[in-house]
This record gives sequence, structure tokens and C-alpha cells, in this order.
Amino acid sequence: MRNFGILTALIVASCGQSKAPARPLPHGDGGQVASCEPAAEKAAILYKQAAFDEGLAPNLHADFTEANVHMVMVDCRANPEAVVRCVSKATSVAQLESRCLAPLDDAGEAEGRYFSTR
Repeated sequence: MRNFGILTALIVASCGQSKAPARPLPHGDGGQVASCEPAAEKAAILYKQAAFDEGLAPNLHADFTEANVHMVMVDCRANPEAVVRCVSKATSVAQLESRCLAPLDDAGEAEGRYFSTR
């Protein structure tokens, strides 16, 4: 058991001595996240403006923007070309959500139809 503790300590110590900088792991499916970056950037601009326009408390702007950009990225991963093209033309959150993203509703019926076709 004592040897296990020594071995664990050596492994942990050697992991911290890497000279190469840590690189983030790629996300999603291949290059789709990279191809969705323009949509994410445009969506972030629109959602930041919407948070300001709606009078959302400043400490909530980042969370609001991040959650909504995540929603855009989920749809973008499903159809990168169409979503990026559509989001690039959007001039408001209302346009972006109504024209570029899968519809949402309180009962979840639209999402069910959307995902049943996948």
C-alpha cells in the first residue's frame, strides 16, 4: 500500500512538470465548432445588446449572453452552413431566434418535432 502512495506521488509530480503549454481540447464534431464561430460572435453581440436594452442587471449580462450563445451553437452544430448564413444577416435577437433557430415553446412540442426528424 505504501508503494501505491509513492507511485501516485511520483505520477502527480511528473504531471506538473510539463514544459508544453496546456492546449484546450477541441469541442464538438470535427471542425463544426470552428465553422460556427462567426455565428457565436454575432449572437454574442446581439444578446449583449438585448441584455442592455431589456434593462437586465449588469451582473447578469454575461450569464444571459453565454446561455443564449450556447443555444445558438447547439443549433449551429446541427446545420452549420444554414445557421451561420442566417445569423450573419440577423439584426436583432428576435430575428435570430425566429429565423435561424429551432422554434421553442412552453409545451415542448416544437422541440419534439424538431428532434424527431434528426
